[in-house]
Amino acid sequence: AARSGHAGLGRGDHYQPMTGTGMACPNVSGALALLISNLWASGVDRVDGRMMARDTLLDSATTVKIGEPKGEPLSDIRRKPGRPCEALEMGRGLINVERSRHRLGL
Repeated sequence: AARSGHAGLGRGDHYQPMTGTGMACPNVSGALALLISNLWASGVDRVDGRMMARDTLLDSATTVKIGEPKGEPLSDIRRKPGRPCEALEMGRGLINVERSRHRLGL
């Protein structure tokens, strides 16, 4: 994420690695916009296209395992490294737009 010189997040680089839903939101929104526009262009109804894009993006996500990316802190003793995350632990996983496009026939 781009950072301000007044952000207090460190010195040097103009970008700072950050995580969380606030960082994922622009990427997921862009992926959905791409899928929806492709569906609409192929003649799919506007409401149906939104639902299809959302469902396919969720279902085609790559599952993340505990400890990935390497070095992720294990803040809970129940979180065993290598175990796939559940949806409430880490969302649905990493978005995979190419897999979504393939599943939608785009």
